Amino acid sequence: MTKLKWSKTATQTLLTALHEQALQGEKAVNGFKKKAWIAAQAALKDSHGIELETSQLKSKWVNLKKDYDIFTTIKNNSGFRWDDEKAVPTAPDRV
Repeated sequence: MTKLKWSKTATQTLLTALHEQALQGEKAVNGFKKKAWIAAQAALKDSHGIELETSQLKSKWVNLKKDYDIFTTIKNNSGFRWDDEKAVPTAPDRV
């Protein structure tokens, strides 16, 4: 299995492909359907020449969801704000 350092553009391609598949009804309550993962594989191959296993795509998806959960937890805590210019969360001095 090929190990990949995900670039921003490859990650965006994955997210775009999965979003398009969700809009087409290829997402179940507990995750994406097989057709969605196949479409994501094809998008990454077509756009970036990357050939990955479905398990690698699913792993990336799980990690992105974890990162998002951490981000929203920090962002929603009292006193934390989002700095649009630096693209980072900020905290008051007392934290």
